[in-house]
Amino acid sequence: MNLSVTAKKNSPKRASTATNNARPNKHSTTNNDQANNATTRNTVWNLLGFTDELDHRDFGKCWEAIKMLKYNNPKLKTLHLTVTDEVNQTFCKEAWIRLGWYLAKHDFIEKLDFHNSKFTDEEVEFMFGRVKWTEKKNIKFLDFSHCSITSQGIERLLPFIKVATKISEFHISGNNIGTDGFQLIANALDGRPIKKLSFDDCTVDKIVPIVKRCEFPKLT
Repeated sequence: MNLSVTAKKNSPKRASTATNNARPNKHSTTNNDQANNATTRNTVWNLLGFTDELDHRDFGKCWEAIKMLKYNNPKLKTLHLTVTDEVNQTFCKEAWIRLGWYLAKHDFIEKLDFHNSKFTDEEVEFMFGRVKWTEKKNIKFLDFSHCSITSQGIERLLPFIKVATKISEFHISGNNIGTDGFQLIANALDGRPIKKLSFDDCTVDKIVPIVKRCEFPKLT
């Protein structure tokens, strides 16, 4: 098929006008929104004294991941931190508190993994006990196994567990939480879509009666 375009003769000339009918670039708009969001958060964090320089110093090797958390980067789905003396990485009290703030304000995290970290009842209090938690629908996976947490630490973790309404896996093995600590967890997770609940080596007695009193519709 041959296509040709022929200009009409003697047609009056019209002033040319530039009209931009292009649709807005969704990707560009999203990037702009993220940039504006990061700028706003940077202003807020700086007003609170939570500067990047301070965080870089206190979080060390973990700073790049925590920076994504701090600025609500949607690409961050899993936060896996190994905080131990063996890897020459520990956090001070103030750093744990800031980490709690950053987690509270992040909207995309699905997995939180602290297994084998130096994460005692005190660190749990610093991170989870100093902010007001709102619902965290994206959180599906929590791993605090082998972290030196007792039933007191579980009490301090409860406000966060209660707002993470879509948890499907919870790992707490290797912590001396005892029966009381396990009871607190079971009550907090009652009715949730739990598929896996691990609590080996937690000095828990009377597991069956506790589990029977709670409803875990997807637990196998």
